[in-house]
Amino acid sequence: MSYYRKNCITFFGKNQLLYNVCIESFVLQSTADLTISPVKSMPGVPEENKPWYHGSPWQLVTLLSGSTVTQDRRLAEVFSHKPSLVCDWGDGRIQHNGSLPGFLYAIAEPLQPGDLYPHPLSSMEPGKEWLTRRELRLVLIGPVDITEEELITEQEIARLKGEAD
Repeated sequence: MSYYRKNCITFFGKNQLLYNVCIESFVLQSTADLTISPVKSMPGVPEENKPWYHGSPWQLVTLLSGSTVTQDRRLAEVFSHKPSLVCDWGDGRIQHNGSLPGFLYAIAEPLQPGDLYPHPLSSMEPGKEWLTRRELRLVLIGPVDITEEELITEQEIARLKGEAD
C-alpha cells in the first residue's frame, strides 16, 4: 500500500517571525500501486498550462538560476516588494510588510522538465514557491503598486505572535 504523508510544525524563528514548515513524502510500496493522475489533482505539482511569475523591485531581463517563481500571480506581486514577512490568511488575503516599489514578470520561454523544483524551505502551502535550475528569459508585465489593505499591521503581527505562544 502506498501513502502520502505531510508533517507540519509551526514555530517562532530567531528573528521572532512565525514559521510554518511542512515536510511531504510519498511512499510507494510497489509499482503495482503506481497510477498516473492528471497534473491538476496532484498536491504540490504545477499546472501545465498556467504562466509562471516572478516579482522583483528591480528591472530585469533574465532570471538567475536559484530564483523563486510561482504560478500564483498575487504571490509574485507581493514578493515584488521584498517583504520580510508574508501572511497568507487562507481567505484570499495575502498581507506583507514590504515597502519597495515592485515589478511583475512572466517567464518568457518554454520550461523543460527539471527546470524548476519545489522550494525546500518554503513556508507556503506545497506548490506555491519553486526555484529555477537555470537562467530564464523574462517579460515585464508591469509595475506593482502597494495598497494599504495588503500591508500587515502591527496589531496583526502581535496577534500572530500571541497565537504562536
